[in-house]
Amino acid sequence: MSKTIKYFYFLFLIISLISCNKENNKTNEVKKVNNKNGEKSLSEKIKSEPKIFLKYWENMTLDEFFEVTSLLSDEKIIENDSYIRFYYLTDLCRVEFKYNFINGKLKSISLVDNIDCIYPIYQKKYNLPDLVDANLLYECYTDNNNNYEPTLTYKKIGQGDKLYQIPDALIDKSNPLKSRNYFNINDKIYNSNYIQEKFNKNEFIIDRDSIFIVFKQSFNNDNLPSTIFSLEQNEEAMSAMQNINGDGFGTLNNPGTGITGDIIMKNSRTLTVYKKYTLEKSITYLSKKEYYNRKKILENSVKRDSLENKIEETKTKSRKEKSINEI
Repeated sequence: MSKTIKYFYFLFLIISLISCNKENNKTNEVKKVNNKNGEKSLSEKIKSEPKIFLKYWENMTLDEFFEVTSLLSDEKIIENDSYIRFYYLTDLCRVEFKYNFINGKLKSISLVDNIDCIYPIYQKKYNLPDLVDANLLYECYTDNNNNYEPTLTYKKIGQGDKLYQIPDALIDKSNPLKSRNYFNINDKIYNSNYIQEKFNKNEFIIDRDSIFIVFKQSFNNDNLPSTIFSLEQNEEAMSAMQNINGDGFGTLNNPGTGITGDIIMKNSRTLTVYKKYTLEKSITYLSKKEYYNRKKILENSVKRDSLENKIEETKTKSRKEKSINEI
């Protein structure tokens, strides 16, 4: 290495060291300013801030949330799927929870899944009532299948495009119904798959120190009713389908072969429809202040909607009276 190159090399090292030293001084100055402003470190906040759930506190930032989440993950208290879905781990099960941020500040955390599994923990600790059975089925009937148009041939797995005759058992030749037949939704024959446990009230609150734990449930219309075609309820037809399709893996790997769902649909004369509700339950942790803020916002919204409805009713009444007077 020449003397000139050595000179510039050492000069570069000296400048780098001076720059690093300046950066360190700046960092230390920032830390000193932060300390002077009374800002707490993360560990100090974890120790001192009133918690709403686990080690999470109200008004924490998103960065703080993820840092605490990382700590809880290390402690095997929670799990997360790439920081997209979060789960609280208990001895009974893991429970998905969701966070609610407003203007970059944490306001609440809600447990939204496996509520039936975790409820006994709350029941024992807070002396809560048992969950009760709820029938989510609200309408059940058998009707003619508007898509009834029997398919008479099918393709065998591994036999190319060659067509084979569909067995008679897989063609519903029964007479069409004269009218739709409704069933008793309280009959266990029909509702056994639609019984779920619910809270004894749609909403109730546990008062715990500075926070509320809000238990809430809602019933919503399921826009996709369950439909069972007549051939699916026919043992002979299902046996014939099993003989052709085997274990089913062949039809999965060879789409359009064997007895497909489309064939079952078109070859069924009737269908049974189950219309149901979906039941959503949640357990939300939030400060009392945040709870009352939300309640006030909701009440104001209801009042505003009520006022708008009254104004519209008054306008409609006035238009009607004007029309009568003009006649």
